[in-house]
Amino acid sequence: MKNALASDRAGWDEIIARAIVNEESSAAFYRQAAGRMADRVTREALEGLMRDEIEHKRLIEEFRSGVRPLPEGSGIGGSLVEFFGTPEFTAELSPSEAFLLAAKKEKLAVEFYEKWAGMYPDGPERDLLLGLAQVERRHKLKVEELFTNAAFPEAW
Repeated sequence: MKNALASDRAGWDEIIARAIVNEESSAAFYRQAAGRMADRVTREALEGLMRDEIEHKRLIEEFRSGVRPLPEGSGIGGSLVEFFGTPEFTAELSPSEAFLLAAKKEKLAVEFYEKWAGMYPDGPERDLLLGLAQVERRHKLKVEELFTNAAFPEAW
């Protein structure tokens, strides 16, 4: 029984470490994409998302270190990402392409957290992972809305 508990803890530690790397990668993506945008509104939106990812990393590190207790209590359908595909990350990235690529990254983050949550029974670890998936899902919806506004501006 002791070995199974140690194995569960090691698995949880691996998930947390991977989640931190994912948040760092997302923050770096948003930083790079923002740096390539001439449009101030697009740049500021991407910088805001970068700050969110840095905050997620800090939060996950607090759970890992025990500073913050795991929360108690804790649904992804089709989207623009599936319809439009994923653009390449290039120096000429347009605002709409940056937001579409961001939506893809957020979708992958949702899938990552939901996959790992499915491996845990009901409890605080699963609740934390589902909560992180929900945050990333909200980010995905936000960048999809930004994509729509950038790609299809209203002409009045």
